Amino acid sequence: LIMDRATRATNQRFYWGVAGNVATTGAWAVGLVPSGAASTFVIAHNSTATATVSEGGQWDFAGVVTTGGALTVTGAATANRFNATNTNPFQVSGTTVIDSSRNASFVGLTLNGSITGDLIPATSAVYVIGSSSFLWNNIHADTVTVYTNLIPDASASANLGGSTKRWTKTWTADLDITGTVTPPSGSAFTGTKTVRAAGGAADCTLTFSAGIMTGGTC
Repeated sequence: LIMDRATRATNQRFYWGVAGNVATTGAWAVGLVPSGAASTFVIAHNSTATATVSEGGQWDFAGVVTTGGALTVTGAATANRFNATNTNPFQVSGTTVIDSSRNASFVGLTLNGSITGDLIPATSAVYVIGSSSFLWNNIHADTVTVYTNLIPDASASANLGGSTKRWTKTWTADLDITGTVTPPSGSAFTGTKTVRAAGGAADCTLTFSAGIMTGGTC
């Protein structure tokens, strides 16, 4: 362990390393380095700081920060990467928690990039995307699979498609219509029609309501 006596008045350090020379490859330095009116505690390797802490208590790591226990940061922390190696989580500002399995919980999350994997809830049919007060503006998807009901917020308040944005085909087991069915060419027919039965055996009277056949006799 060697004390740098030549510069201890302005740069108080002590070193250990090959031949006790901080300039030698592989040498480490630990000590106080004045910075203006204050001083900074520095751990350096080959004259490059790997970790520093200011008199105000701010830690700055140049590489990967790995902790086997809980890491509590009360000031600003700068690091290339944090690794949680035990069950104790990282907690940021009391709201963001990242546990040892890299699972994260956030209170307020802003994403400015892309999601490159699946976004899957931890429990099926429990969580909600958006709310009645905070709606997404647009959702663009290649395929949407619905396992239960697709219900509008209020009766007769929303449309599927539009006059210039139509669905190609609709397959449904039952169709229950309480309003008017209007074909593209005009209004739907309501009333009765008399037609010849198959084979010409007799006339049939068919009853229509808003374009839907609701009854008839042959």
